[in-house]
Amino acid sequence: MDIKKAYNQKGFVVIKNLIPEEIILNVNSSLELFKKSNKFYYTQSNHTWVKSSKISKQGYLIDSIQSPTKQHNCGELKLAVEDAISCSKISEVLETISGEKEFINWQNMLFDKSTGTLDHADTWYLDTKPRGAMIAAWIALEDIHSDAGRFFVYPESHKLNIPENVNGKIKDHYEYARFINEYIKIKNLKKYAPRLKKGDVLFWHPFTIHGSWNQKNELYSRKSLTAHYHPVGTLRMDSAENQSAVKQYIKKMRRSSNPAIYFDNADPSNFQFTTISFWRWILKKLLLNGKDLRRSIMNREIL
Repeated sequence: MDIKKAYNQKGFVVIKNLIPEEIILNVNSSLELFKKSNKFYYTQSNHTWVKSSKISKQGYLIDSIQSPTKQHNCGELKLAVEDAISCSKISEVLETISGEKEFINWQNMLFDKSTGTLDHADTWYLDTKPRGAMIAAWIALEDIHSDAGRFFVYPESHKLNIPENVNGKIKDHYEYARFINEYIKIKNLKKYAPRLKKGDVLFWHPFTIHGSWNQKNELYSRKSLTAHYHPVGTLRMDSAENQSAVKQYIKKMRRSSNPAIYFDNADPSNFQFTTISFWRWILKKLLLNGKDLRRSIMNREIL
């Protein structure tokens, strides 16, 4: 298979059995230990802090983990996710698609079960400047059942001219979601939800419209990672639009075990994302709950 040709023509490419078995086993076993740790983590699902013991009746994390690579509370899971999204197999495909040698992982997420993702194109949220050099990856950590809430893409949607994705006129996330939903209906776009198995990775273009279904059957988990990469030194929309800002994120980025992949530590920094965010949340809870939260702090239930 010509990976670059498939990616450019369809706006995505699926690489079967890409991630080594031992790396996946490490992530999954670390996830199970994390769920028993009863620690707080920041979730992308509703942009707040929740405990790792918040699980469904079936034993799955109810909320996704936003950028576990930035969260020291995730312990061994943080390190296991770092190994997965920085493995050499990933960087080899990124180089094949882009022709570049070094990449920075800008953002990542971990899902134990599907939380459902509204149809969207990543470029509306984050992308390089000029747009289009970011590459995203969806990593299956298990065989994904058809009722688990599979990830889907709209093939060739990256070729569509959608000014609203890039002109900044739509400011609100929900307004954007409504726009994309209506656009898909008008254009009669067809989604494709590949049957991904453990170790498979789907890479997609930032203009490609995609999303995921909610669980159709609560018995099925959907253990998976998403990660967004761009070549080191590339400008970023909004957060690094000049060379001075680029030099700053390069200076702050963290090394991984793979010399071809780094982790972002500037947008935001690990300290801002976890420590500052967490204590702002604590202070807000203090103002709202008073004595109850103070008692929790004394009991070290949240530390």
